[in-house]
Amino acid sequence: MSRQLAAKYVLQTTVGVTYYIVVEALNNPFEGDFDLRVTPVTPPANDICSNAVIVQPNSTVTGTITNSAGLDRTCTDFSSDPSVWYTLNGTGAVYEITTCSGRLNFQAAISISSGECQNQQCIV
Repeated sequence: MSRQLAAKYVLQTTVGVTYYIVVEALNNPFEGDFDLRVTPVTPPANDICSNAVIVQPNSTVTGTITNSAGLDRTCTDFSSDPSVWYTLNGTGAVYEITTCSGRLNFQAAISISSGECQNQQCIV
C-alpha cells in the first residue's frame, strides 16, 4: 500500500518578481512522479489584518482558511501558515475564545494581539 502525500502553499506574488519553486522529496526516495499545478485563487477577505471581521460577544462565526496566504502575521511562530483575522472590542468582560467544535477539521492555533495592524503588541 502506497502513501500519497501532497503539498499546497498559497503565495501572494509581487509584480515583476521571479519566484523559484522547488519540489522536494521527503525521506530520501530516489524516484517518483508528480504533477505541479499553479492556479490563481481568491483568498478570504480577512486574510489580512486591515480586513479583520468583527466578532461580537456571545457569538459564533463560521470561517475558512482555504486559499489564505498567511499575511500580516506577527504574534506566532507559524508566520507562513494560512490565517484569517477577526477583531473583538474590549468591554471589560472576560471571554473564552476557542475554535474547538465539530466543524474544526485542521490543527488550529489562536494568537491574540492589540494595537494597529502595522504595530501589534502580542498578548498570546
